[in-house]
Amino acid sequence: MAQLDFPSATDIAIGDTYTGALTTWTWDGTKWTAFGTISFDDLSDVALNNENPKDVLVYNGADWQNQPDVNGGNY
Repeated sequence: MAQLDFPSATDIAIGDTYTGALTTWTWDGTKWTAFGTISFDDLSDVALNNENPKDVLVYNGADWQNQPDVNGGNY
């Protein structure tokens, strides 16, 4: 799986972009937001569990798993 190594928040400005994992991401001042969509099936080490289009990926220390977005998309 491709590793994302986002720049430090102290080194970036709102609107800056980062490209990683075949996706371009934009910094909104709080979080990185991806342009486009990545399907869970496109990633190699994700354990899917009845995936929902609004799920988020969570790393449990061993692998990535999909879980419901308990924050409603607001991070």
